[in-house]
Amino acid sequence: MSRKYEVLCVCGFGIGSSLLLKMNAETVLKNAGYDVQVDPMDVTSANGRTPDLVLTSAEIATQLPEFSCPVVIIENFMDLEEIHQKACNEIEKIK
Repeated sequence: MSRKYEVLCVCGFGIGSSLLLKMNAETVLKNAGYDVQVDPMDVTSANGRTPDLVLTSAEIATQLPEFSCPVVIIENFMDLEEIHQKACNEIEKIK
Protein backbone atom coordinates (compact mmCIF):
# COMPACT_ATOMS: atom_id res chain seq x y z
CA MET A 1 0.00 0.00 0.00
CA SER A 2 1.42 3.40 -0.95
CA ARG A 3 1.78 6.22 1.48
CA LYS A 4 -0.59 9.18 1.27
CA TYR A 5 1.15 12.56 1.36
CA GLU A 6 -0.44 15.68 2.82
CA VAL A 7 0.41 18.81 0.83
CA LEU A 8 -0.60 22.35 1.81
CA CYS A 9 -0.86 25.13 -0.75
CA VAL A 10 -0.69 28.38 1.19
CA CYS A 11 -1.57 31.95 0.20
CA GLY A 12 -2.61 35.06 2.09
CA PHE A 13 -6.33 34.32 2.32
CA GLY A 14 -6.57 30.66 1.31
CA ILE A 15 -9.06 31.16 -1.50
CA GLY A 16 -7.36 32.63 -4.57
CA SER A 17 -3.87 31.64 -5.54
CA SER A 18 -3.74 28.72 -3.10
CA LEU A 19 -6.76 27.17 -4.81
CA LEU A 20 -5.13 27.59 -8.22
CA LEU A 21 -1.90 26.07 -6.91
CA LYS A 22 -3.84 23.24 -5.25
CA MET A 23 -5.55 22.28 -8.52
CA ASN A 24 -2.30 22.30 -10.47
CA ALA A 25 -0.25 20.56 -7.77
CA GLU A 26 -2.90 17.87 -7.32
CA THR A 27 -2.98 17.20 -11.07
CA VAL A 28 0.80 17.08 -11.36
CA LEU A 29 1.37 14.90 -8.29
CA LYS A 30 -1.41 12.44 -9.09
CA ASN A 31 -0.19 12.16 -12.69
CA ALA A 32 3.27 11.39 -11.27
CA GLY A 33 1.73 8.50 -9.33
CA TYR A 34 1.64 9.94 -5.82
CA ASP A 35 -1.29 9.43 -3.48
CA VAL A 36 -1.85 12.98 -2.20
CA GLN A 37 -4.29 15.06 -0.21
CA VAL A 38 -3.76 18.66 -1.33
CA ASP A 39 -5.41 21.42 0.69
CA PRO A 40 -5.51 25.15 -0.04
CA MET A 41 -5.23 27.36 3.03
CA ASP A 42 -4.30 30.72 4.44
CA VAL A 43 -1.22 31.45 6.53
CA THR A 44 -3.08 31.50 9.87
CA SER A 45 -4.85 28.18 9.25
CA ALA A 46 -1.55 26.54 8.29
CA ASN A 47 -0.23 27.16 11.79
CA GLY A 48 -0.24 23.93 13.80
CA ARG A 49 -0.63 21.66 10.78
CA THR A 50 1.87 18.85 10.16
CA PRO A 51 1.91 18.31 6.39
CA ASP A 52 4.51 16.40 4.40
CA LEU A 53 5.07 19.34 2.05
CA VAL A 54 4.12 23.02 1.80
CA LEU A 55 3.87 24.83 -1.54
CA THR A 56 3.70 28.63 -1.55
CA SER A 57 5.03 31.86 -3.02
CA ALA A 58 8.27 33.57 -1.95
CA GLU A 59 6.30 36.40 -0.33
CA ILE A 60 4.11 34.09 1.75
CA ALA A 61 7.02 31.80 2.72
CA THR A 62 8.42 34.60 4.91
CA GLN A 63 5.13 34.75 6.84
CA LEU A 64 4.74 31.03 7.52
CA PRO A 65 5.23 29.38 10.89
CA GLU A 66 8.04 26.87 11.31
CA PHE A 67 7.29 23.54 9.66
CA SER A 68 9.14 20.24 10.10
CA CYS A 69 8.62 19.56 6.40
CA PRO A 70 10.00 21.19 3.26
CA VAL A 71 8.51 24.54 2.25
CA VAL A 72 8.79 24.85 -1.52
CA ILE A 73 8.56 28.20 -3.26
CA ILE A 74 6.70 28.09 -6.56
CA GLU A 75 7.41 31.11 -8.76
CA ASN A 76 4.65 30.53 -11.32
CA PHE A 77 1.54 28.74 -10.07
CA MET A 78 0.50 28.06 -13.68
CA ASP A 79 3.78 26.37 -14.64
CA LEU A 80 3.05 22.66 -14.34
CA GLU A 81 6.64 21.74 -15.16
CA GLU A 82 7.98 23.92 -12.31
CA ILE A 83 5.45 22.42 -9.88
CA HIS A 84 6.31 18.92 -11.06
CA GLN A 85 10.05 19.41 -10.78
CA LYS A 86 10.02 21.06 -7.35
CA ALA A 87 7.21 19.13 -5.64
CA CYS A 88 8.13 15.67 -6.94
CA ASN A 89 11.77 16.26 -6.03
CA GLU A 90 10.82 16.96 -2.41
CA ILE A 91 8.39 14.03 -2.16
CA GLU A 92 11.10 11.70 -3.46
CA LYS A 93 13.35 12.88 -0.62
CA ILE A 94 10.76 12.04 2.06
CA LYS A 95 9.53 8.74 0.58
